[in-house]
Amino acid sequence: MDNINLKTFPINLQLEGRKCLIVGGGKVASRKIDKLLDSSSDITVICTKPSQKIIELSESKTINLLKRNFYLDDIIGFFLVYASTNDRALNNKILDACHKHNILCCAVDVNWKKGTFITPASFHNDGITVSVVSDGKSCKYTKHIKNHLKKHNNKIKEIDLMVIGTDHRYLDTNEREAFHNLCNSNITKEMLSNILGIHEFMLINTCNRVELIAVASTDEITRKLVLKILNFDNLNKSKYYIKYSEEAFRHLSFLAAGIYSQLIGENHITYQVKQAFENSEKFNITGSMLKNCIDTSLAIAKKIRNSTAPIIKPKEIEDLTVLYLNKYLSSTKKTNIAVIGSGQIGELIINRLKDSNSNLYWFYHSRKPSIDGVTILNMNDLESYSNEIDILITAVSSEAPILTKRNSFNKLVKAIDLGIPRNISQDFSDNIINIDDLKYWYRKNICSIETIIDICEKIFKENKNSYEKIFNNFKNWSKGQQSIQTSI
Repeated sequence: MDNINLKTFPINLQLEGRKCLIVGGGKVASRKIDKLLDSSSDITVICTKPSQKIIELSESKTINLLKRNFYLDDIIGFFLVYASTNDRALNNKILDACHKHNILCCAVDVNWKKGTFITPASFHNDGITVSVVSDGKSCKYTKHIKNHLKKHNNKIKEIDLMVIGTDHRYLDTNEREAFHNLCNSNITKEMLSNILGIHEFMLINTCNRVELIAVASTDEITRKLVLKILNFDNLNKSKYYIKYSEEAFRHLSFLAAGIYSQLIGENHITYQVKQAFENSEKFNITGSMLKNCIDTSLAIAKKIRNSTAPIIKPKEIEDLTVLYLNKYLSSTKKTNIAVIGSGQIGELIINRLKDSNSNLYWFYHSRKPSIDGVTILNMNDLESYSNEIDILITAVSSEAPILTKRNSFNKLVKAIDLGIPRNISQDFSDNIINIDDLKYWYRKNICSIETIIDICEKIFKENKNSYEKIFNNFKNWSKGQQSIQTSI
């Protein structure tokens, strides 16, 4: 039989109380005994020169030892047999005899292809069995994978929801820029996915915040590695937050409700949370537990929104931009407004401004938009129209500023930079307002945040058992009546 084409079927045998025979008494035989001992089987060893370990197991009545030569009739009555001698011809005869009597058998030498099963590289820990096979291609490779998974399994034991991040409450826009760029990097995702203690995760990277939300081990090493990769270890501890367990779930629920946004109660964050999870799915870095956390927190967030909306009267960034511009828009004289960026925010702002008494110029880079009543232009044409623009609005996703000097923007009254990182550098104009400034301008006019938080806390308290169900079912599974086994 060609071992390259060998096909196997993964299965876990229930051997408790069943009679199993090992022919041979060396190191390999001893390793097979160790595996069988975990299964609570009835073990018999037949050999002329048993190892010291086998002798000790026999003296303690853990196994049965027959210190003599093996005879082919010895296999009769056994459920499973290992041919583990250093005699290839004898091992071959043992397999033939087992086949004749329909007994499960395995040889530990080149005869293994003639057996009815092979023993995978495996480990058993707290009711979990993990086994790895390569269909006979490489024992060393499967052993390496098994050892890696064993380390991973140890990290899974104490998992919980973890949030590590920073936002506008801790760092201003300029300070956050470098962290936004870092979290956009695929390398960052790769590094995080290679931490043993991080089992599922997603990165939320919005104009307000940079956050890792993960199902992760709660040990110190995992936390330090995450801080290092996100570059938070260079920040003062007062400049970022770390939350675990119920506190992390509370944070996620409030976050999804827009309570931690600069525009309290804004709706874009719901889409951003969902989008962040979808992106993590594309990278295969998330799973069912984090999905349950996200879905449940979004459900709680919806209840919070319904209860706080009459108080907050939330405004989206596009509405806030137009609201802010009202003091610059004239009912008699047309204002020339340029919007740079054909993404979601740029499109929403254009739609809000269509009914104003303004000339609208919409500049795009790669995706050309289509809308009536608006002059559509490529970014390359911006310089040609710059001396006509009264108000400039940028909403572009870019790692560096797209406008660095004012040049011929002679009529410019106000520039609104909605980009994170910044779209407009500080040397462009003295009349720039960024997204933090805009939100602060609005936030001064709403009710006390303490009133809103009290409502949120009450709703969360009524629904926090949802979190307990997600993680307690995982943590307490071993207390059930049935054991769970995983074969890989």
